[in-house]
Order: sequence, then structure tokens, then C-alpha cells
Amino acid sequence: MNNPVMNTNDFQNLNIQYNRFLKPLYKDITAMETTMKQFDLLYRIVGVVEYAKHYDIERALSVLEIPYQGKVERDFITPLFFTDMSVIGQVWADSVDKPLPPKDHWNRSNRGMNDRTQYELDENDLPRFPYMNFGINGQGILGRFGPNHAVDMGILRVMENGRGQKTLHVLGITREDDGKKALCGGFTVFDKEPNGRLRYGKKAMVNSQTMEFFEEMVSGSVTLLPEYENRIAKDVECKIAGLEVARKTAVDEAEKEVIRKQVIAHYKVKQVIEKDPEFLNRIRQEFDAATPCFAGCILASTRNTNNAWMETRLSWFEMDDAKWNRIKDDDKFGYDFVAGDDAGGVQWHEITPEILADTTAGHAALMTYLLASYAAKTVKEKRELSQDITRQVDEVLEYFVRQNTPQLQPIRHYVPQ
Repeated sequence: MNNPVMNTNDFQNLNIQYNRFLKPLYKDITAMETTMKQFDLLYRIVGVVEYAKHYDIERALSVLEIPYQGKVERDFITPLFFTDMSVIGQVWADSVDKPLPPKDHWNRSNRGMNDRTQYELDENDLPRFPYMNFGINGQGILGRFGPNHAVDMGILRVMENGRGQKTLHVLGITREDDGKKALCGGFTVFDKEPNGRLRYGKKAMVNSQTMEFFEEMVSGSVTLLPEYENRIAKDVECKIAGLEVARKTAVDEAEKEVIRKQVIAHYKVKQVIEKDPEFLNRIRQEFDAATPCFAGCILASTRNTNNAWMETRLSWFEMDDAKWNRIKDDDKFGYDFVAGDDAGGVQWHEITPEILADTTAGHAALMTYLLASYAAKTVKEKRELSQDITRQVDEVLEYFVRQNTPQLQPIRHYVPQ
């Protein structure tokens, strides 16, 4: 595998660009009062963000040490063009022959980057990721050329841990595919304008967060009524048949099971929309008022290529029993935190070094940004940050210090100029 060296200037450029992803978080940090008492806390909050950022970059670089998806070799000089079979025939995927739909424009709205960087097009007139070279071209296993927008959710709660300390926890999942810890999240569903153009604004983000939260964290507790249950088999059969026609090959059993789960999740959403719409509206209200803390690229995603990459927006709100009971209201379908769709399980993750070490892709950094954002907002609003959470910030900071991430040397890959 060819792997030219990233020099110090390349790393510094990437580090500076990453700061743009954290603009909403730094806004809250800079609004903290800097009295003598709070200056030390401010220093630690800034420190944990900086260390987490560098840790995330190091994780992104380590991904480049292995073949793409474990099966396609990376080449940083002449990357292979690769589109996985799983993308072919999907309604959410761009066509390789006509990658840009007629009403879309590169670098605009749903085709624009979260940090508003203007990416260039390569020799094939395809978007080129501006910050790193992933050693592979094409869509890979992603559906869209350019940014593939997702949303992540921070549902936070201060609760007692096993040591009797009241620390910050985030409601998250254990992934079904690799058993890693992660935040709840998924791909954005864009608003459709009357002229058919797709638009990405706050409304689309909030609606996507609402639906993903329900599908991954709650839908496992919902039992389908017969009128919805009876449609599943036919829909699954139609989706499989459509893919097999497009690919001219059979869909394997593992993908059939994924399709079945997606169809079930779809009908559970449909059932709640039609039978209990106010439940989703109350969730939507919480996300609409949530505090943003990250909007940028997921550098450490194993799905990224030079032409297609992951981006996300992360925001948070606090959830306790009283709020959850208010959201459930009359609890029409017995709502509870039970995994659905592709989630393997739902848990309250205490944000600790142990959890961060067991996360997938960029979720260690994202969880850390949630902790820092919560701490900064608490102080900004002139509320007392408890000693337990201050200690939690220190423990996470010490974890990153032990990783030695801010002193990356020598860095193994390069960022194109």
C-alpha cells in the first residue's frame, strides 16, 4: 500500500479546519465567565475538547492502515474507483452514470458541507474530499457522492453511577454489527420543495433526529397492529425483487434480514404517525430546542472515500423520568427505550474512559463534546457544575492525555494541498 507521509503543516491545516466543526461548542465555551474560580474549569473544558479532537484525527489516520471495508486495498497515489454491490439499485443512492440529480447542485444545500467549505471536483467531475486522502475513490458503501449527511442525538441525564457519584450519561446504543457503543443517529431525510429540489435546513435535521430516535431507541417497544403487520411480507418481497433486477444477482440472507428490519421500522413509524402523532411531535419539540455542539465531517468513519464521505450534526437535551412521562403522555403503545432497526441494544452510557475506548468511528470524540458542551452551558447559565461532573471531565481529560494524542509523530498519511 502506498502511504506518503503527512507533514506537520498538513496536520496543522486539518486541525484548523476541524475547529470549524466545533463552532457551536466553542461559542458556549467563550461565553463562560472567567472568574478566578472558573478559569481552571474553563482550561479543563477547552483541554478535553482539544485532546478529543486530536484523538479523533488519530483514529481517522489509523483507519487508513487497513483495506477499505476490510477488502479493497487503498492506494494514495492512484486510488481505485470502487462502488460496493450493496449500493446498486438502492433508491437512496446516486447513479454512477449520472451522479448529480437534475435539481441538485454541488456545494449547495443538501450537497453542501456542514462547515460550508467549498469542495472541488476531480477529473471525473465528482466531489473531492478537501481534508484527507482516503486512498480510494467512488461511492464505496455510501449512497451519495459528496457529503452524506447524518444526524446524531445527545439525550443526556445526570444519574448515579456504580460508585455513588452523580455523573453525566448519554442515552445510546450498542451496535448490532460490531457490538461497539455509539450515539443514536442515522441519515438525514431532506425537505422536498414544491419544485422537487431537496433542501437541508434545521427542519430537516429536527425531523430526522425525531425519526431516528424513535426507530433506534423506542420502536422495539411498539407492537404493530394487524393492519400494518400484514403489509410487511409483501413489501420485503418487492424490495428484494427490485434489488435483484438492478444487480442481476441474488440478494444474500444477511441483506434480506436488514431489509426486513427496515420495513418493520418503517411501518412502526407509520403506525405512530397515523395513530399517535402527538407523541412524535413532543419528541420533535425537544430536538427543536436542543443545544448544538458539532456540525462537520466524521473523519474516522470507515465508510469514507475521496468522493463520498460522512458528515453529521449533533445536538443535545436533558431527559429525566418526568420529561419522558410527559412525552409519552397517555402511552398509547407502551413506549419504552427498546432497540429497533439496526440497533442491538439501548443503554444509558456513562461518559467514561472505558466507554470512549469501546466506541465506533468518531463517537468517542462526539461523546466528549457532549460532556464539554453540557459543562460549558451549565456554567454559562450561572448554574453550579457539580464536583462529580467536574471530576468526570478530569477523568476523560486524563484518558486522552494517556493516549498522547496531541503529539502525533510521525503522522503516516497526507492531506492533499
